[in-house]
Amino acid sequence: MAGFDFASRDCIQRAAQGAELEVIDPITGKSVDVFIVLAGADSPQYRNTSLMFTRRRIRNGARSEFDPEKLEKENIEVLAASTLSWKGVVLEGKDLPCTRENAVMLYTRFPWVKEQVERFVIDRTSYFRD
Repeated sequence: MAGFDFASRDCIQRAAQGAELEVIDPITGKSVDVFIVLAGADSPQYRNTSLMFTRRRIRNGARSEFDPEKLEKENIEVLAASTLSWKGVVLEGKDLPCTRENAVMLYTRFPWVKEQVERFVIDRTSYFRD
């Protein structure tokens, strides 16, 4: 019986392996020769970090007020946890090593990079390109 094989769309496995985002200059629309390998939104890296923050919010319950700044910081932490590697990232004339802390700093300081990363990780088609 030939039919659609769901294994061809194993988004969790592909998301966990990561895919490469080519960073685009927001002014010129051209590549800046920076490439970030990101785990997708279906990956354990993304989901576990996101669930950690959700559990924390549930534990805090009614004692906690909605804080959009805190939510933004949590979102950046999830994206940083999903950052597997990068190449070509230079800040103030020096190569910036790929660490979780540096990813948080990069996505906080340069919201246009964060926006590209965010769009990329939630787009499942990013992980099915050959």
